[in-house]
Amino acid sequence: MGERLVRNEEVTSSILARSTILVDSAFSYSLFENVRKGRGLRATEVSRLKECGVPDYLLWSMNKIKYGFPKSHAVSYVMLALREAYYKVYYPLEFYNCYFNLKAKKSVLDNITKLSNEEVMEKINNNGFNAEELKLISNIYDMMERGFTFKPNIEAIVVIKGEVEDQVKEQQEKK
Repeated sequence: MGERLVRNEEVTSSILARSTILVDSAFSYSLFENVRKGRGLRATEVSRLKECGVPDYLLWSMNKIKYGFPKSHAVSYVMLALREAYYKVYYPLEFYNCYFNLKAKKSVLDNITKLSNEEVMEKINNNGFNAEELKLISNIYDMMERGFTFKPNIEAIVVIKGEVEDQVKEQQEKK
């Protein structure tokens, strides 16, 4: 239905973000919060929007919206992805070092590195990994394809939360 409206030029504008509703900022904020959370419009809001010349199809669509993602969150996710991609391309060793230190949990890393390539592929094909494990595997294989090595041992893996550091200290104290 939406495609037909756009193709026939029956729709000339749409609500993409709070800034699209050009009334006053306080009203726009409360209105958009209600709309994006699926609460629809109140009668007072409808009358004020009609006074401002908002078309009926926009009012209708505001009552149909069940959830709207905040524009600022979308921008922050895009910026994060761009930063991550930049470092992965131009500073790969630093990227992988940070990734494995900050994102990879020791338990997940241990489980994956104990598997052979065939076992990993079998688990991937049978949906045996969760999303976190799949992202970790993807980064390991990506790193290896780029010619970097991965040494899954206690000396090579430093986990921020101190799991490995505590184990190394215990081993040194025992010696």
